[in-house]
Amino acid sequence: MNEDSHGVRPQQKAQGSDPISAHPDAMPNRVLVCVWLVLISCTLVSVGFAEGEQLSRLAAVFVCAIAVSKSHLVIDYLIGLKHAHPRIRKVMLGYVYLILSLIVTGVLFPEWIVRLTSLN
Repeated sequence: MNEDSHGVRPQQKAQGSDPISAHPDAMPNRVLVCVWLVLISCTLVSVGFAEGEQLSRLAAVFVCAIAVSKSHLVIDYLIGLKHAHPRIRKVMLGYVYLILSLIVTGVLFPEWIVRLTSLN
């Protein structure tokens, strides 16, 4: 087998074809750039809310909602699980929902968390 370390045959290199972008499920660059711009915009909005004088509970929940949206974009487009096996995508999204629901619970009900975790 005449391939380099990336699995590219010499004739592919000579033709100038990129095996990654030639893949049928490859995301077009303009879509990736748009996703990246949306991620940057969401980050700026969430930083604007989080950097306020006093972070309210509602603002914290809103920042977590932005984090869920960003997670969906990253999982679907940057990691590329949009067209992967549904079980893999569900595991990743389930992890995101679990962690962010724990954060929201801690923000909304801190006294309850303290009572639940105290040794008294």
